[in-house]
Amino acid sequence: MNQTRITLHEIRDKARVYVANQSFKEALNILENYNYVIIAGIPGIGKTTLDSMLVLHFLKSDYNFIDVSYDINEAYSIPDNNSPKIYMYDDFLGRTSIDEKLQKNEDHRLLSFISSIRKTKSSKLILTTREYILHQAQTTYEILNGPIFEKPQCIVDLSQYTRPIKAQILYNHLYFSQLPKEHINELIQQTIGIATQN
Repeated sequence: MNQTRITLHEIRDKARVYVANQSFKEALNILENYNYVIIAGIPGIGKTTLDSMLVLHFLKSDYNFIDVSYDINEAYSIPDNNSPKIYMYDDFLGRTSIDEKLQKNEDHRLLSFISSIRKTKSSKLILTTREYILHQAQTTYEILNGPIFEKPQCIVDLSQYTRPIKAQILYNHLYFSQLPKEHINELIQQTIGIATQN
């Protein structure tokens, strides 16, 4: 629960610089249809930011937030008081390879937990992973190579970030940064110079 509180503070900080794009609507639609979503993509593309904004969306509807950080057993350890819950399991297959993450029989426990989430009317589960690690896991663990890991995928890619969205992201980061104004002004002048040359 302490980890969840810390993560919630981090999520609120991310909200200041977030710019909505098509991936949010896609992931939300999957959650509404399946109660869980797997957000995959290359490193640094915005998977964790997207799952954070989805958590905030459900917090507005009085969901209880549970951050799963080590393994899926943490999700099982939360008492079931029939209140709606939003679970977030970031990098659920590890950051560099599946060898660092999945503990003994965790693939079975994970599948069992997802199955229970699918049947509930009051809980949601958000999983994030790097796309290449997901493919690696599906070739290594037969149990992860079924429909349960295919249909609810939301692949985040660069095509979802249009030029206006990229500009808004840059603006938000600069606005909330601690950079001196003269540095920001210099960056703006250089950007205008490059734009006029093109």
